[in-house]
Amino acid sequence: MKITTVSQGDVVHINWAGLGRIEETQQDPRKGDIVRIISPIGLLFYAKSGTDNNKTLLLKGYSLREGFQQVPEQVFPFLDNSLQEQFSRGLPARSGLGFLIASMLEGTHGLLNVCVWNTRHRLLNQALYKFDLTQTPDRLTGKEKFDLTPINLDAEGSFCSTELRVVTHEARAFDKYYASTRQTRDVIAWARDVYPGGLV
Repeated sequence: MKITTVSQGDVVHINWAGLGRIEETQQDPRKGDIVRIISPIGLLFYAKSGTDNNKTLLLKGYSLREGFQQVPEQVFPFLDNSLQEQFSRGLPARSGLGFLIASMLEGTHGLLNVCVWNTRHRLLNQALYKFDLTQTPDRLTGKEKFDLTPINLDAEGSFCSTELRVVTHEARAFDKYYASTRQTRDVIAWARDVYPGGLV
């Protein structure tokens, strides 16, 4: 995926080129040895028109691979378009900062776990979406996005154990931002503070 260059207010350039891949091995008693890999996929920027106080949203993107199951890199631009549509339709920006984790479910279905920080009590607001790779978005047909289906958090749960490591890191990163003066330089520092990974 081509790394996204982002502007918000003053010009902000985030270089993700040197982040590389983060590997972690996790023991799963139900499946034997499973290799899970968390990879940063870039900084995603969304904007919308309207009356909201905060009309922009920055998401740090992560991809979760489990064994041979992972979201194909070539579909991320289409997922990016899909999220822009959700944001335009009313996905709240709240603090304007958050993160997402893309992973595969069983078969051809993928999952987007979208998390946005709220400055009120530093709460984490979450939305889960499912998509189907068999939709095969195609620029030639004019369909450049996936249809995202909301998932009931109460029925499915919020995070797997690997995702919680990302959540823990992102909570600390947001706490640092929250305690700052919240200027452009603080947004840059937050954006560069990505999950470092490690062996489990």
